[in-house]
Amino acid sequence: PIQRKIFGMNHPDVARTLNALGVALTKVDEKYAAMTALEEALWIRQKVLGAGHKDVAETTNNLWMLLEETRMGIEQSTNETSC
Repeated sequence: PIQRKIFGMNHPDVARTLNALGVALTKVDEKYAAMTALEEALWIRQKVLGAGHKDVAETTNNLWMLLEETRMGIEQSTNETSC
């Protein structure tokens, strides 16, 4: 994001944008890009805000939802091919 040039690499606003980008990418089934954005957002938020902050929990939840959606998709395609 252009915010990195304005605020710096590890600013909470950068993390918020990366989190939102990760959620949007998840919705359009761009899982790898979504995971990359969410992992970076999580790293920044943990570093800057601390592990117990609500924004860290939000990003952790978004990352978990992406991983769960991916797992369910793998299981579904495995079940379809074994029938």
